[in-house]
Amino acid sequence: MMPFQHLLDLMISNDIAQLGDFVGVPSAEIQAMELHFNLKFPVAYREFLQACGRSAGHLAGWSSIYFDDLKEITEEFEFHWGTFKSAQPCANNPLPHHALLIAHYENHFDYLICDASSTAIYRLSFNHDCITTYSFSDSFEAYMESMILAAADSSGQIAPFFIDECGNMIKDDLRIIAPEVE
Repeated sequence: MMPFQHLLDLMISNDIAQLGDFVGVPSAEIQAMELHFNLKFPVAYREFLQACGRSAGHLAGWSSIYFDDLKEITEEFEFHWGTFKSAQPCANNPLPHHALLIAHYENHFDYLICDASSTAIYRLSFNHDCITTYSFSDSFEAYMESMILAAADSSGQIAPFFIDECGNMIKDDLRIIAPEVE
């Protein structure tokens, strides 16, 4: 297991966050969320929540990954699942027992298995007529490292997350980058 401090340092060195951007979650709130889901979160995930489970600068972009998103991620999954199930009534819920949905973006949901010996991350995607599920990362730490590196481009600047109606790239901090003029 990689020390979580390494991941915090990686966010700082890649200008994803500054030390003051990290806002963690108290243990009591984590325990309450574990009770809500009737799951025991893996140690690596608890370390993430305690260190930066409420905020980690520009890490998430428009994805839902934080502690306060967990219930909403589950609700979004249930909405997608209900829509899919209405078109495919014989389909079985694709989430395994003890799965915790930890991230959501558009029709993609990332989850880990609580009470498992590993912290592998899996991705489940809803498509028009099927659901795909695959192993996404070997561990939560590797998942976080990939997310951090993806959030920064090669020059160490925050990667843009969307383009406005004029074609300008807008960063997560809402600063606009003018497009290059030839």
